[in-house]
Amino acid sequence: TNRMLVQRGVYNEFIEKLAAKTEAMSVTQGLDAGCDMGPLFDLSAPSKAEEHVADALAKGSELLTGGKRDASKGSDAFYLPTVVSCGDRNVELRAFGEETFGPVANVYRFDDEDAAIAMANNTRMGLSAFCHTRDMSRAWRVGEALEYGMVGLNEGALSDEVIPFGGCKESGLGREGGVFGIEAFLETKLMVFGRI
Repeated sequence: TNRMLVQRGVYNEFIEKLAAKTEAMSVTQGLDAGCDMGPLFDLSAPSKAEEHVADALAKGSELLTGGKRDASKGSDAFYLPTVVSCGDRNVELRAFGEETFGPVANVYRFDDEDAAIAMANNTRMGLSAFCHTRDMSRAWRVGEALEYGMVGLNEGALSDEVIPFGGCKESGLGREGGVFGIEAFLETKLMVFGRI
């Protein structure tokens, strides 16, 4: 994940619990028993994660856990799951506007629903977003207001062969999977008949 937006009233409790769960994760070879996370896809991924974390820390954010490679696994592709408390800093952080593609959770504070939606939509990307709430009216409002191709409401898994997978903005146009995915392989033809 790149950005987690957490309401101010539960922020401190949330980041404490998130950091504890994250620190307990098993980082090892992907096929090892009990593995929670394996190596990243290539060596550029941990480098970008390092850059984003360093930028956040230089601008006043707090590292709660992780934030470095784990070379003890025999490869530089292992980056420890990381939680960064960004507080009220957002747009000035590189990780707020760039995709990290690494195990870094940057957690930001917000005050109300409108502020959270504005923060979430303040990006060039738009693949997926998630909203967790007990209020179903809020879930519908937020889900409709988020400028993303896929929105998980109280759900973290969006991958399935029957869903229309895809984003908007710089995360792409069109969909793959589901009935919408076939559209890219079809030629649409308009035929207009006149007076017969």
